[in-house]
Amino acid sequence: MTSTSQGDLRGAINPDYLSNFGDAQRLAAELSAGAPFIPIMAFGSISYPPEEMRRAWSITLQTGVVANAGILLKDKYKAGVGAPGHWSDLSNPQWIAEPQTTVEANLLPETPFPCRDLYPDEAIVQVFMGGWVVQRKQIATKLSDIDLMPQRVRDIWNAVLVKT
Repeated sequence: MTSTSQGDLRGAINPDYLSNFGDAQRLAAELSAGAPFIPIMAFGSISYPPEEMRRAWSITLQTGVVANAGILLKDKYKAGVGAPGHWSDLSNPQWIAEPQTTVEANLLPETPFPCRDLYPDEAIVQVFMGGWVVQRKQIATKLSDIDLMPQRVRDIWNAVLVKT
């Protein structure tokens, strides 16, 4: 955006001052300000490239002070577009960002899903350093407990019991 056709930057404008007309209109309504207008610059008019749709829109606040819409929008969007917040004062607006909730509602640790159904004497327990294990409440010591074990373990256990 230059004021000359040679491409030098004597008439360049800071992009912070630029905004779309629709954004400037919404901002003016939000602040109960006057309609957006393009101000007369002390150095002359600004020459915009044909593809540039933004302009240096200004609005007149309730106090009669002229403020640049682009600068006010930059202040409003500093925490991200759509971030919660409010204007401190409509006569001298400054955006106050509101803190965002970023923690889960349930702070208890998640219990993992087992890859098989647990037996009646098994439970998932948390161990040191946040790990999880399946723990048996009692170890099978007699033949009646063997029917609770998986088939492969039963075969090994039967082989051990036969040898003893």
